[in-house]
Amino acid sequence: MGRNLWQLKVILLLAATFCFVLVAFSYKPRNIEIDADFTANKLRVKVQSQLTGSQKNYIRRIEIFVDNRKSVVKNFFFQKRGYYQTWTVEVEDLANTAKVTIAAYGEKGGVLKKTFDIQELKRQK
Repeated sequence: MGRNLWQLKVILLLAATFCFVLVAFSYKPRNIEIDADFTANKLRVKVQSQLTGSQKNYIRRIEIFVDNRKSVVKNFFFQKRGYYQTWTVEVEDLANTAKVTIAAYGEKGGVLKKTFDIQELKRQK
């Protein structure tokens, strides 16, 4: 019984160490910006990564939540524009949307979420 408990503790310690190593090498995205075209119902999302380079640490996934409902997900396999990953998506009835939340995931595991007030953005235009 004592030997099995010792082995379990070693396995849990190794698993925890592995998880900490993964987190240590993850870079969450640095910033998220949006630009809205209300006449075409299009939302342009621009996510800035920590590092440049299409293979080292690119933005691998962007999720858009419209009024707290998951709307669209886009997966990327590389990054063409240095520090930025951009994506233009059509959002139904964008002018009457209250808020949009963007979640951006780095290739190595970091995540950044940012919520935008669409009505405030509309007033600024």
